[in-house]
Amino acid sequence: RRGRQAPKLPPPPPPPPKKEEPSVARRDKDMPLVILNEKRVKAAAKLKVSEIPYPFTSIEQYERSLAVPAGKEWNAISAARGFARPEILTRAGQVIAPIKQSEASKTKAKTGGGKRREQ
Repeated sequence: RRGRQAPKLPPPPPPPPKKEEPSVARRDKDMPLVILNEKRVKAAAKLKVSEIPYPFTSIEQYERSLAVPAGKEWNAISAARGFARPEILTRAGQVIAPIKQSEASKTKAKTGGGKRREQ
């Protein structure tokens, strides 16, 4: 076995270049056991509200109302019934008066401001 030598191996590949630090710091940077997913979730985007609903005047007021539990497990039964009660009560078969058209919607209807179906 004299004269046999081990074959020469090619040199190892160079290490990959280091990634640059992102300009925006991650929210989970200081939490070693947590990984937050910061990607946009399309299913959750459908549930988000673009404008504040009618009775509320600020975002904080609307979010406060959502934070309060409204079920019968957390509130008295009479209060929970009040949360689910409709604002207008009508009897079966009772005639409901039509809604009056406002001035803004009248002018919109005259000018053709709504979407039209092409035929």
